[in-house]
Amino acid sequence: VAVVLDEIACFSRKIGGPLDIQELVAKPEEQASRVNLRVAYDSREAVENSGGALPEAECMKPITFVTHLDVLPVRYMTSTVEPRAKVQNGLSWFLAAKAQDPFCLVREADRLHGCGTSTCLGHVALLTQLLCALGQYTPKLGCKVIVIFLAALEGGESGLSADWLLEEQRWEESREGPIFWLGVPGSRLCCGSMGSLGWTIRAVAPDRGGGCASGLNSIELVSKVVSQVQDGFKVRFPRHQLDDDFHFTSCSSMRPLRTRCRQTRHTEAIVEGEIRLTPAYRVADVMATVQSLVDAAAKEILSPHSNEQDHTNMDEHPSDKNLSKIELIWADRPSRRPR
Repeated sequence: VAVVLDEIACFSRKIGGPLDIQELVAKPEEQASRVNLRVAYDSREAVENSGGALPEAECMKPITFVTHLDVLPVRYMTSTVEPRAKVQNGLSWFLAAKAQDPFCLVREADRLHGCGTSTCLGHVALLTQLLCALGQYTPKLGCKVIVIFLAALEGGESGLSADWLLEEQRWEESREGPIFWLGVPGSRLCCGSMGSLGWTIRAVAPDRGGGCASGLNSIELVSKVVSQVQDGFKVRFPRHQLDDDFHFTSCSSMRPLRTRCRQTRHTEAIVEGEIRLTPAYRVADVMATVQSLVDAAAKEILSPHSNEQDHTNMDEHPSDKNLSKIELIWADRPSRRPR
């Protein structure tokens, strides 16, 4: 906390700077209290202070970046219970002959050993540099940028950090816009990590005793769409040379995580999942490609000439084709944000 504050203090609003710095402590009466930092940059205020103004149309919802300041407690690392399991979880320094003292940093080639090395706080440095850049250059972003440094995460403590901030309603403003989590675990030097894109594919079909215009109910319909989109994703976004250059163990992937369905006048099936994306590909390109893959799969499956077409069912219910629907929804859409 002290290091972060030292870097950004010169841009504090208290001395005329653009950064609103708040130190939030859950239990201030304790001598060793843990400090959460909330730093906000409002470009609208920065522009107004410089004598300018932003059009109302350019004022977007706030963007929040969240990370943590703590590392795995030593009591977890020095436990003699199941040491091999601890090693598999990234605490390889536990059995390292040169690192018996957890507070002694040891470097072997590109691997670091010692307390905190398996947590890799590079994300703290990254966000600190972002705040310094915002404070120095005061760009006209048209939105508020909020950065929250959580005091407690790795140790499993309660009532000190994210849960306490929720009780104090410190997340309310952030919930109006997207929230990005930054955290990079691992014992090796890290200069990049995967991003995550949440997606939902929803299929609606008429309730015709298990059949729809294409002879498929909504569960079969959404399953076929997801399968075709996954196949297309693998072709369009294979393992990139940059993935090898930066030693990414996994390449970009698209996987379903949860399915649910319900029946009203129509049958509805929903598949929710995520895309794990390495820095080798642009997010905008991936979103556009996945949308086109969903549209193509839907057009093919619902086409009257599809191999899945049940012509008898369509003759009986000619409107079924128009009632069937497939759509892609990205997780950051306002309509899908939990209230």
